Amino acid sequence: MSADERFATNPARVRHRSECHDRIARALERVSCRDALIRQLETRRVPAAGVNAMDEVFREPGALELVTTDSETGTTSGLRQVAFRSTAHERIESIAPPPRYGEHTRSILRECLGLTEGEICDLVEAGVVDDGKV
Repeated sequence: MSADERFATNPARVRHRSECHDRIARALERVSCRDALIRQLETRRVPAAGVNAMDEVFREPGALELVTTDSETGTTSGLRQVAFRSTAHERIESIAPPPRYGEHTRSILRECLGLTEGEICDLVEAGVVDDGKV
């Protein structure tokens, strides 16, 4: 495709997007091994990477240490997210799990907006806010 002027530049590929897409899709149908394809692309200096399924993600070194658990129940409660690391800051070893859906709704409405419990109940009942309770 690189020798074809319809695909030689990005503007040309955009003009011929449908045909470009179809040709790539047909070529990918012949691929049986993602890793082999990535190796071939790398040898041709084409930037490429695979997209991992979740089971593959957690086989990566260090992935399991990103999982957070609820200290009370021991159940999985979340996943430590990517964050900036610097030698100027200590690594936080213990991190609180993310809040459950609606967990802080009432306290935020009460403490930040000054609403009374009655006003909050009215908002919940009207479906304006959700406090996560069923």
